[in-house]
Amino acid sequence: VPEAIMDDVLGRLATILT
Repeated sequence: VPEAIMDDVLGRLATILT
């Protein structure tokens, strides 16, 4: 899995959780 995709997913999760 490309880092760009992982970063995007983690960023979206952070936005949802906070």
